[in-house]
Amino acid sequence: MVKLTFMPQQHTAQYPPGTKISAAAEAAGFPLDLVCGGRGRCKKCTVLLQEEGRKPREVLACQEELHADALVQIPYRLLKQEAVILTGGTPGKVRLNPAAAKVFLPADRLKQHPADGDLERVKLALNSPRLKPPPLEVLRSLSARLRSPKGVTALLLQDRLTALEEGDTTGDFYGLAVDIGTTTVVAYLYDLHTGAQVSVASSLNRQTTVGADVMSRINEAMKEEGLVRLHRLVLETLEALLQEAAEKAGISPGQVYLAVLVGNSTMQHLFCGFPPYYLGRTPFTSTVLEQVLLPASKLPLSMNPAGHLIFLPLIGGFVGADTTGVLLAAKLGYSRKLRLVIDIGTNGEILLGSRERLLACSTAAGPALEGAGVAFGMRGTEGAIEDVAITPERVSYKTIGRTKAQGICGSGLVAALAGMLRAGLVKPNGRLLSREEFLTAGGSAKLAHHLEEVEESRVFRLTPAEEGGIYLSQGDIRAVQLAKGAISTGVALLLEELGVAGEDLAEVLLAGAFGNYIQVDKGQAMGLIPDFPGVPVRPIGNAAGAGAQKALLSRQGLKEAGRIAASVRHVELASHPRFQERFIASLGFPPGKRG
Repeated sequence: MVKLTFMPQQHTAQYPPGTKISAAAEAAGFPLDLVCGGRGRCKKCTVLLQEEGRKPREVLACQEELHADALVQIPYRLLKQEAVILTGGTPGKVRLNPAAAKVFLPADRLKQHPADGDLERVKLALNSPRLKPPPLEVLRSLSARLRSPKGVTALLLQDRLTALEEGDTTGDFYGLAVDIGTTTVVAYLYDLHTGAQVSVASSLNRQTTVGADVMSRINEAMKEEGLVRLHRLVLETLEALLQEAAEKAGISPGQVYLAVLVGNSTMQHLFCGFPPYYLGRTPFTSTVLEQVLLPASKLPLSMNPAGHLIFLPLIGGFVGADTTGVLLAAKLGYSRKLRLVIDIGTNGEILLGSRERLLACSTAAGPALEGAGVAFGMRGTEGAIEDVAITPERVSYKTIGRTKAQGICGSGLVAALAGMLRAGLVKPNGRLLSREEFLTAGGSAKLAHHLEEVEESRVFRLTPAEEGGIYLSQGDIRAVQLAKGAISTGVALLLEELGVAGEDLAEVLLAGAFGNYIQVDKGQAMGLIPDFPGVPVRPIGNAAGAGAQKALLSRQGLKEAGRIAASVRHVELASHPRFQERFIASLGFPPGKRG
């Protein structure tokens, strides 16, 4: 065995020779963010390794194997996992009528309904003659439970009796609405007896230790034990949030009987343990599109074992249950007004339509806007540059937490590129000017000083060396350009499919965390957000989470989710005849307006 000590935690453990540092770190409770899926490309997992008798050296934790006792220094930025996670998003006015219900049946009430069978007595007491019988294990204890002088509480799920509890337990009845994102997970805890939200918990999805995007997760799931690992990681994430939400509310996780979940198609597969092989290959076929019901007793969760989890239906391809949640919350299918909804992320979803017709597509925007594939990119955590202002005289920036800059997140990338385009530092085709070209074009000497070359690549430095030396390279700009092109292409093709122009829209809605934190004017300046004359743009928060909450609180909302998902026409961009033409045309940035 090889002894490895993690610093600064001063945690020592032993591992078999050949164990990768990233695997050892995960086992020790210090999971690293393997943005590229552990392929050694993003270099985000660089750590300092000192083996006995050798000088310290920088290595990639996802590639370096252990063969001798050693110390490993994990940088602070890799350990600081607390992301700024968008939890805002409410279901609006909802008539409380959840799919699960508790009904107390006093002993004397049961006696008023004599029958030859005890289950038939329960049906009569509930006035539900067509109620489906409970599972076998419930039937085995049913007769004894009914004879309790305390009475019984019947737990119902839609039209099925799922459990009987001794006494009146109707007050112990909570539900969880969960938005399982590729990067983050948010859980909303509700008292289903009153309809009040009692707590919210959020965290990074523990699957980020495997890869930043859905394709890296799908590829990992195809490996031996890969699906088991990813399934375990997302369940561990949910269990931690369940525990946290319950603790905040002062209840036991065992008082939670119902959970309604949303997530993209890949997250649905990995949560349910479905092999995603065919989802990752043309024609991107899911195991199941309709709603999935999971008994809590079959999962390693501390919610009540008599409870159930419901994963809302998918729409098609990579347009998943999170988009169903957005549709449910934004009410696109109820209004005569034509609206466009964009959820910008690694796998961006776009919705267009009204109650007359709804279209949806997904775009492989890539992880650049979430910090992956960018030299100094990082998630929206403390120390990330979230805003940049560029004038002829200076470059200024703001970081999350107002601490020393550690890198740059998506909103900072957009702001920086918008400023660079405005200043003439970047051409509409995405080419970053050299210092000489910028000066020749009339650029200011102070801004020109920020243009350098690093490893034969042009870069624009945002912070001086003493403040981290953070820069954007030509490659970084190209990565953002591809994301921008993917989103723009999806918008353009949906408008064409519906036969309308951008000016015909009543409004553009931005869903999700990125849409909430981005500055709309800067997003429009670099072409990521549509800029249609006279059409307002409005962020709507975590609409996917809001849709999950609505489906949790309302049986009607749950039915609507199924109806909406079935009514949307999924437009598969990859096979669209005009995709390549539109994508190439969408790659350019809008011309910068100098000033």
